[in-house]
Amino acid sequence: MKSTNNKYEVGQFVRWYEAYADGFLGRDAGWGIIKSFSRHTIYGDYITYTVLRNKHGDVMTFSEEYIEGKEEFKKRMHEQKTDNSICS
Repeated sequence: MKSTNNKYEVGQFVRWYEAYADGFLGRDAGWGIIKSFSRHTIYGDYITYTVLRNKHGDVMTFSEEYIEGKEEFKKRMHEQKTDNSICS
């Protein structure tokens, strides 16, 4: 099940990020599998994904900005390892 506009598809293995109430990331993170997605058109057009979280064994809903595909995550980690400007 994939729409033409959503970034991720049902069954895809993703990295999820949980934010604090003020929107800052870092509260929690882990891996999971997308179970479904919903398109919302009230207050803008956006998509939320229902994710089965491996770490907690529960289901939570995340917007696209709080999900990252496995390949995206690996690429970002590799880029950070090779970026000497962030090393002390």
